Amino acid sequence: MSMMQTDLPTDSQQDQNTPDEYLDELLCPTETELIQIVRSLNNKYCHSDPIPIFLFKECLDILLPWLKFIVKCSFAQGYFPNCLKEAIVQPVHKGHGLDTDHLSSYRPVSNLTYLSKILEKCYLDKLLNHLDVNKLLGHYQSAYRKYHSCDTALLKVHDDIIMILTAPSLQLESHYIIVSNQLY
Repeated sequence: MSMMQTDLPTDSQQDQNTPDEYLDELLCPTETELIQIVRSLNNKYCHSDPIPIFLFKECLDILLPWLKFIVKCSFAQGYFPNCLKEAIVQPVHKGHGLDTDHLSSYRPVSNLTYLSKILEKCYLDKLLNHLDVNKLLGHYQSAYRKYHSCDTALLKVHDDIIMILTAPSLQLESHYIIVSNQLY
């Protein structure tokens, strides 16, 4: 156990490393980042989990060295283990008024293990940090960004349409708004 801990970078060592313009490698998350990721998880239980997530969180101080080791190996090898890509898929009814006898009334929900969720969140955080630090995300990119959502994207489109329609020098020949009224 002590050999594993000496190989892991400290928080101060990782803070000195900043991503370059090219993404050659992702830095392994620090212990502090791992703790934050685990604590931010919902307490939803998957049947593939060996213990409930609330118990995992309560025992985090004991399990953290092993979690760090698994995450470190994944980052070092650039490999997301196949066993963590498996999910239990359950059909969930979409809502009221839909026929329960039709498959189209259901949507699939994939239940992943919490270890898979932790590792995925580690990769996502590091990748988004790289994209943000190097200004590789478009200014109006909404997906996977803090303080951005479908709502902010729709508000931007709405504002652009209003600006075009209320512009004093509106030339109808040069501005087209195409509306599809095709029903599915």
